[in-house]
Amino acid sequence: MWVYRRRCCLDVMALRLDNKPLLVFQTRFLPHASSKWCHLVLAKKLQIERKFPPKRQFSRLVVEHYWLDLRLVRTTVYSRFDPRPTMSFLATKATNAWRHWVVLWKRYPLCRGMVTYSIVWPVSSICQQRIAGKKEIDWKQVARFSFYGGCYVAPTLFFWVRLSSNMWPAMNLKNGIRKALVEQVSYGPFAMTSFFFLMTLLEGRGVEAAKQEVSTKFWSTYKVGVCFWPIMQTINFGFLPEKNRVPFVGACSFVWTIFLSYMKSLDAARLEKRNERLKAKKELEALEAAGAAAAAADNLTP
Repeated sequence: MWVYRRRCCLDVMALRLDNKPLLVFQTRFLPHASSKWCHLVLAKKLQIERKFPPKRQFSRLVVEHYWLDLRLVRTTVYSRFDPRPTMSFLATKATNAWRHWVVLWKRYPLCRGMVTYSIVWPVSSICQQRIAGKKEIDWKQVARFSFYGGCYVAPTLFFWVRLSSNMWPAMNLKNGIRKALVEQVSYGPFAMTSFFFLMTLLEGRGVEAAKQEVSTKFWSTYKVGVCFWPIMQTINFGFLPEKNRVPFVGACSFVWTIFLSYMKSLDAARLEKRNERLKAKKELEALEAAGAAAAAADNLTP
């Protein structure tokens, strides 16, 4: 077998016939790679120039050939008898591996999202713990965030984005605001409820504790989300160029995940007491306002 190095970003393949190199050209011109007869016919049909190397000179041999548009391509061919690979050969192998990874990355968007969220969510948890001033990182919580983000958030968000894109395909300010508003009354409440409920179950605290977690923290989180995402989407679709929209949404998602991690770290009992105090304070203010209005009405009465 021949080992080869690519130049000019061409996928090439070295073929052999009777233990001699026959030709080098793009693999997409090979409908039947196992047929030597097809190689000869195809070479004649495409008028590919064949050059045979001198005897015993196989290392770093430059083979010149023409393909369909007759552009000259230089491809350095390596022999399997090279004593050791060169740095350029290793760099080429690394480049090929990276290109294959990019192809797979674009071909499977769901897997791409799962890998991304399994990294972004634990990083957000670590940032929240550092901001909170913790001296030691809770790695169990980081692992829970990684599992939840990769195995639950990524699939559900993938199907929601696909559904919303099919409903509003145009990428403009009007559809961006519309998607953000619809998300706040459909996917947003579902995602927040699932976050508090499932993360509590992953902590091993039981269903009742998960229900209490949702009832205590959902409304406070939802009010922040309603204020945050429509504004961010308006900025995204109204003031940013198209090439910067995806990174901007990624940065907003990272900040939002840090906030979710903060809300999850709050003590449910303490948060419930605080909500009760705020509710009592609002009721007292409402009673005072009603009393003031009644007193003003009495003063106006002759």
